[in-house]
Amino acid sequence: MTLFLSARPQLVDYIAVLALVMLLQRLVEVPKPVWPLIAIAVLTILWVNLHAGALLGVAIVGASALLVFLRRSTRSRSGWFLAALLVTMLCSLVNPYGAGLLAQTLQVKTESTVITEWQPFNPADPLQLVMLAIGLLGLGVAARRGDPVFTAAIAVAACGSVAAMRVLPILVLLALPVLAAFASHEVVLRYFASRRRLFFQGATAVLVIAIGLAVFNLPFFGRPDPAHFPRAAIQAIPAGCKLFNEYQLGGLVILERPDVPVSIDSRNDLYGAERVTQSLRVLDGQGDLNEGLRGADCVLVPPATGLARWLNTNPGWVLKSAEPTAELFIRR
Repeated sequence: MTLFLSARPQLVDYIAVLALVMLLQRLVEVPKPVWPLIAIAVLTILWVNLHAGALLGVAIVGASALLVFLRRSTRSRSGWFLAALLVTMLCSLVNPYGAGLLAQTLQVKTESTVITEWQPFNPADPLQLVMLAIGLLGLGVAARRGDPVFTAAIAVAACGSVAAMRVLPILVLLALPVLAAFASHEVVLRYFASRRRLFFQGATAVLVIAIGLAVFNLPFFGRPDPAHFPRAAIQAIPAGCKLFNEYQLGGLVILERPDVPVSIDSRNDLYGAERVTQSLRVLDGQGDLNEGLRGADCVLVPPATGLARWLNTNPGWVLKSAEPTAELFIRR
């Protein structure tokens, strides 16, 4: 779950998708929703230039337009939703790739097949299973309430989550407002009231834990989490050293040490699936490691990897910096 909430462009999707659903709800409720339509256009332009996940918004608007048309009580609003679909489609083209955005997005998906978060939903993972269950529960409640916008949005997110687990947080975020509204039902409120003490104690415990975690992590606010990123080792890299690095560390090295050329980072469409796969093989200590490290003067990898173990016994490399998250080796 920490991966989903780390500082990266995908966080924009979490905000934008909720804002989009709120604006689509106004298309149902407001007699002449001109301003929500304009707001959708502005949101789409901002979204698509911050993250390619804006195409998810186009799918949500399209699914919403279909359900609004199929539902008799909302069919009169179909024109506004078709206009919203046209607006999101056109505004999504206002980006550096233009109409090539779809091809670029599909390329990223294709080149990321070996990356964990791009893998299909895994029912054997308890966290993924819980997140999907929350989403499907929200979908059932939204459909029973006859809410075309939330039903469409959650359904699109659920399909995306099955295809790639990185969509699961969006699915949960969309389901939570629906489930919260359902929890305000009289029957549910009576049940909560009958167990007030139990829920109060549980909520208090969760709040105390959350505050404790927040206070503990306050010194690291706005900084890379030392539990996941080896900042000291990155600073110890010699200037201009050609680095072979672990996949997750490339972006931070580029940010902290722009003078150091990395072997790979998370831009999978730039490097290609073959190079990503080969990098992972070398990291695991498989194949000809001397050939895999050809051209590299430094190596920054987690200590538990096969490559780190091999480097620790190789006389051609020396350990310069060691942290729980990564070790830095320099070629002799």
